[in-house]
Amino acid sequence: MNENESTGKTEVSSDTVFKAIVDQALSFYRLIVTVASTFLGGTLVFIEKIAPAPTQCSLWLLGAGWLFLIATILCVAFVHRLNLQSGKHVMAGRNDLAAPIDVKSRFLSTMTSILLSAGLLAIVAFGMVNLIARTH
Repeated sequence: MNENESTGKTEVSSDTVFKAIVDQALSFYRLIVTVASTFLGGTLVFIEKIAPAPTQCSLWLLGAGWLFLIATILCVAFVHRLNLQSGKHVMAGRNDLAAPIDVKSRFLSTMTSILLSAGLLAIVAFGMVNLIARTH
């Protein structure tokens, strides 16, 4: 960072901004993969405790939840790959080649959030359906 003497403002280099953006993105995607993996693994390990006698409906919810969580993890992998491609183009000064990749990356980032939410909701619904079935 440099301080501009005429305005008294601190200037931040583009490398510093780029590094901050990359670090934030990596942290966000690590969090998403951790949450998805935890729910996926947790239901695999504790399925007998959550649903000792699962209903057909609840098994469909569980299967859908697993598929959504797996798709979430795959989307994160694709977004990471696209971000690396885009970054290489930007570093080489080819912003025109990076722009279409960024559009795909934003779409997949949005899909990642939607898939994660859908997976978590399906697994919570799985638990609720089995809890209700046990009480009746």
